[in-house]
Amino acid sequence: MDRNRWILAGIAALGVACGAMRLLTTPPSLEGDQTNTWWPASLHVANGEGFVDCLPIYFPFCGPGNEATAMREPLPVYLFAGVAALHGTLRAAGLVQLLLYLLIVLMVYRLVREVADETTGLIAAALWVLYLPALTVLPQIAGDMVATLAVTTGLYFYVKAWKAGGSLRWGLAGACMALAVLSRSAMLVSAVPLGIAAVWHAWRSGRRRFSLVRPVLAFSLAWCLVMLPWVVRNTRVFGQVVVGSTLTGYNMLRHNHQLEDDVPFHYVNEDEARPVAYAALARHPELTGRENEAQVDRVYKEEGMNVVNAHKLRYAQICAFRFLPLWFNWGVNTAYGKPTGPMDYLVAFQQAVLLLLAFAGLRRAPRLAWPLVLGAVVVCLAYLAVVARLRYVVPIIPVVLLLAAIALRGWLHKWPLRLWPVR
Repeated sequence: MDRNRWILAGIAALGVACGAMRLLTTPPSLEGDQTNTWWPASLHVANGEGFVDCLPIYFPFCGPGNEATAMREPLPVYLFAGVAALHGTLRAAGLVQLLLYLLIVLMVYRLVREVADETTGLIAAALWVLYLPALTVLPQIAGDMVATLAVTTGLYFYVKAWKAGGSLRWGLAGACMALAVLSRSAMLVSAVPLGIAAVWHAWRSGRRRFSLVRPVLAFSLAWCLVMLPWVVRNTRVFGQVVVGSTLTGYNMLRHNHQLEDDVPFHYVNEDEARPVAYAALARHPELTGRENEAQVDRVYKEEGMNVVNAHKLRYAQICAFRFLPLWFNWGVNTAYGKPTGPMDYLVAFQQAVLLLLAFAGLRRAPRLAWPLVLGAVVVCLAYLAVVARLRYVVPIIPVVLLLAAIALRGWLHKWPLRLWPVR
């Protein structure tokens, strides 16, 4: 085994130690931030009850006979349903989370190695292992780790296809990015910049006619085929097309209702949002009380857009404000009555350092990194438009680590004593 492989093995071992320590000190629990809504949905599937759940805090009309849900994305729910069927404990689900976390180490390394070089890949893998927000969400049985692995794998195949071509590689990239959408709905918007960049790359390579659009066709076809079962299921269950989550409209209303009041911008918790949501439904006397999630979410979306359209300037301001909770979790703990501790400040500091390194790495980034960066930026903009908190950026953080590693690699290259292999 050469030195690079030993270094990668050491990084993975550090990941095992960090992840295991996190799970031992904070094991998965139904008191967790996300586990309490994702794990019950998985148990329903495991018990043969179907993809159902009922959370009146979001959908007051749900109940017996009206429990079909699309609140939570299907891939993590079915994955942990399999875990529940085999073992049935949150401890086993936590071990699956740890496995996903370690697989991301490998995929971050491979992605960054394809974009840059071996040493940069090792640096990025080490940055992932030490990335505190990832360790924070590790005990939360939700879609963050699944989405991160899908995004990183999809971008890896995308870069491979960009460099070497081949419909199979483009198709694998599209399929993995669709799996990312089925784990975190906001990844839906990343398909557009990646597809446009694929066409641009083919045109720059001198291709014409059918060969010009072949990459994006392979990417799009695979993406659509993977998404099709979920879309068909939702159409049959809800009577309308639902591609992502049925919480989009709710979040649009919940986090923008404050535009109507002269209050400082803040992250809105469920207790503040509940009367707002109920009042919105009360303004629609045509509702029968038997509406499904998609129908209720459509009302929420209409009400939320009414608020936005009536306060366009303040909406632009709150979108800018959401950069703080999105990247630093600013105000999220306060919204839930939790104290801000030393770890929160350390996380914010790490985020600031990584962002600064990423901006520094942009100057050195090769051309094929730019579609990845553009996709990540579009995802961030989607969150800024609706709802933002730190765990939402975990799936796109490998792109930030790519740029940060490029910056660090450039500085390490200038050192007289090179402790890293240069290749």
